Amino acid sequence: MVQDNPRGFPTLVGVPRPEREARLFTRANLDHRLRMFGNVLLHTLKRQTDRDFSLAVLTTTNLPSWALNQLSDMLDEALGTRAFVISAPPSAILRQACRAALRRGIDAAADRFVTFRIDDDDGLNVEYIAKLRNQLNKSMQTEVVTFVPGLECVVQVEPAFRRDPRPFSGAGLAAIHHRDDADGTERFLSVYQLGPHRKVSEHLPPVVIDDGLGFLRLIHGSNVSGVGMSRHGHLYLWEGYASMSKAFGFEDPKGLLASLVQT
Repeated sequence: MVQDNPRGFPTLVGVPRPEREARLFTRANLDHRLRMFGNVLLHTLKRQTDRDFSLAVLTTTNLPSWALNQLSDMLDEALGTRAFVISAPPSAILRQACRAALRRGIDAAADRFVTFRIDDDDGLNVEYIAKLRNQLNKSMQTEVVTFVPGLECVVQVEPAFRRDPRPFSGAGLAAIHHRDDADGTERFLSVYQLGPHRKVSEHLPPVVIDDGLGFLRLIHGSNVSGVGMSRHGHLYLWEGYASMSKAFGFEDPKGLLASLVQT
């Protein structure tokens, strides 16, 4: 069963894990996701104006070895030692893998730090890290940071663009952790421990950064979950392409999106 999505592509929500993995781990699907990972997410990370960050890619131990090797090579080429892969059984990714990532990526002497989340097929504004660091420097408490608006793009022969004004998207959602808040630091080990991303403000005080487009979210045929596009904020094609260039550093957004269309 594939759940129909009236405002986007079919998703794998509700599909049993064995069937879900069988579909996710086909060669064609993994090739497509690796292409998006390299050409979209890694592209925007390589172009960050502030490059002092670590990237932990959390994945399952069930990922085929050829894909894991390709993923590791892509990370090494793009970000060097600042990027690494953490593999864990599906049931252990959210805590076991996050703990391993924090041990490797965060200085044990840091009195506060940030964790952020981004899917393999999305992108971040080229000033995302710089803006997040600015908030970290001002922060006085454990808090969650959301960037608005975002740019949504349906990847198809003729792309469709919208500005997403909704706060607390999973793309680029961040948490600022203070080590002197021992209870909060353990309870909210990373941004992933905050639960459903639209409800994170129920757990921590929110900070909204609304200084330009914060994230790029792609909607396509190999999405695992999601509800399609937001209902507001339609953009013309030229506006979408211009936004991809200005906010995310893409030299040829039209050609990029054409290369990502699944046939």
